[in-house]
Amino acid sequence: MSNSNSLCEKIKDLIDIDLRLNIKELAATLNYHPFYLGEVFKKNEGCTLHKYLIQERLKKANELICTTQIPLDEIAFMCGFSSHAHFSVSFKKAYHVTPGHLRRHI
Repeated sequence: MSNSNSLCEKIKDLIDIDLRLNIKELAATLNYHPFYLGEVFKKNEGCTLHKYLIQERLKKANELICTTQIPLDEIAFMCGFSSHAHFSVSFKKAYHVTPGHLRRHI
C-alpha cells in the first residue's frame, strides 16, 4: 500500500471515529497541511475530502433518523453539522426529502 493510500485510510478511520472533525482538525491530527490532505485524498479517492466528509455525515444521520428517536437537532450536532438548517439543506439535497419528512414517514 502506498503512503498516500495509507494516509487516505487514516483519514477515513478518523472520520469513522468522529464525524464532527473538520478538515483542519483532520490535518492537524495527522500533521499535514489541510490543502495537502485534500489533494492526496482527491487524487486517491476521486472525490474531494469535503464531499466525502459530508457524505459520511449524511449516511450516519440517515441511519440515526431511521433507527432511533434522537431529536433531529441532536442528530445534526452528533454528525458534525454546524446547525440544524445546514443539516436539513444538505440532507434534502442528497436524499430529496427533509430529515423531518423522512422521520414522519418511516
